[in-house]
Amino acid sequence: MKSFQKGYLELNQIWLSRQEYEAHQKRLVQQRKLTPPRDSRIYEQVKKTQFLNNRKRELMKWQTIQEQNSQILARLVKISNRSPTPPSQCGTPRGRRALKEQKLRIESENKRLHNKLIGIQSDLKQEKFQESFMKHKKIQKNMQRFYFDPNLHKIKLRVDAFLDNVNSQRIHERSKSQYQNSKSSRFDHSPFMKFRTGVMLQKF
Repeated sequence: MKSFQKGYLELNQIWLSRQEYEAHQKRLVQQRKLTPPRDSRIYEQVKKTQFLNNRKRELMKWQTIQEQNSQILARLVKISNRSPTPPSQCGTPRGRRALKEQKLRIESENKRLHNKLIGIQSDLKQEKFQESFMKHKKIQKNMQRFYFDPNLHKIKLRVDAFLDNVNSQRIHERSKSQYQNSKSSRFDHSPFMKFRTGVMLQKF
């Protein structure tokens, strides 16, 4: 025999009184209010899965950036140990102090971001979605991306790299325009120049 679920009315139970039938209908209405429709539940689950995947992708991105920064710092230490003149003795005292402060600032920034990423990972495990999302937004705003300039043997910000690229493009365009102007000034099509070239051809 089929087991009767709570609030379920079989068709052959015609002996129910009117009061029992109305109570049964009220229970069904309450049950519909408490449980959301299946489509909305699926939509919420999809949203939750998408959020988790995006957060994990961002975590991987920031972790790779941190690994690159640590590699840059290790490379700098290796270069400074290999060079005959240590960087601490190069330049003016003010420049040396500025380089030291910049290195300390980069290291402290990496430590702070590392602690933040650990906190976000724990939040993801505890499914604190909104808080971890806001933390990721803050990291995206405050994170500084560094790169190693092999020509200068020092760390630079990505913003500086962009500005260097823009300046190099401007210098290239300027030199190109100067070259074109000088090239056009050589070929003067005046009558005197035609006459002079004609004389030169007669000599040859």
